[in-house]
Amino acid sequence: TENAYYLSHFNPCVLGPVYGGAYQWTREFILRNIEVVMAPRRDDPLGAHVFYGNYPRRNRAIASVMKVYPAVRFGNNDYKTRTDLENFQEWCTHKSHWIFPVLGGLPLRGYNAMIIGGVPILPSFLRNFPEVSILGDLPLYYETADLIDPVAITEAAARKFDAMGPGGLLQRVLDGLDRYHVDARCGHILRLVQAAVLRIRVSDRSYPDGYYGLSSPAR
Repeated sequence: TENAYYLSHFNPCVLGPVYGGAYQWTREFILRNIEVVMAPRRDDPLGAHVFYGNYPRRNRAIASVMKVYPAVRFGNNDYKTRTDLENFQEWCTHKSHWIFPVLGGLPLRGYNAMIIGGVPILPSFLRNFPEVSILGDLPLYYETADLIDPVAITEAAARKFDAMGPGGLLQRVLDGLDRYHVDARCGHILRLVQAAVLRIRVSDRSYPDGYYGLSSPAR
């Protein structure tokens, strides 16, 4: 979620928001290992999440899905002991990725799924969030019934992945790097600052971008 309200107490010159981005792997690393991205994938989903005792509803949701799909599970941060390539290979082994946010907003693992060409399976309450509305029609959205029986939506995600084919997979990765990688987010911040400075220099008081315009990745 964006923190513009809180930041405005300390600095009235608030731009954005600019949303989070994937940073687990560099752009160069992903492109250098594109053969891992394009390798055959499994139909069952991935979704290792850290257990947080303060969020029992989230924990119950994860526990329900992991009864059917063991790769959707409670993680122990063991990814920190593996190499970047090992973690990358694990993510690229699956067609879809279940995402369980702690609070509101899209977790970084949602962007990770996008930049490796996977199909994110997100909670339905995120559907109209600004940072999710710009993701297009790739994500699927689960309801409470899907937590009890996650097979139908997971199989739908696998079919969606297959229907787009190798060309679609490669295009999703390139689009993801262009839109959702942290490099793109940093570039977006710099462009916002540059545009704001230029408006000040010419005494331009307009605000042409607006909230949603600023939320969209600049090209």
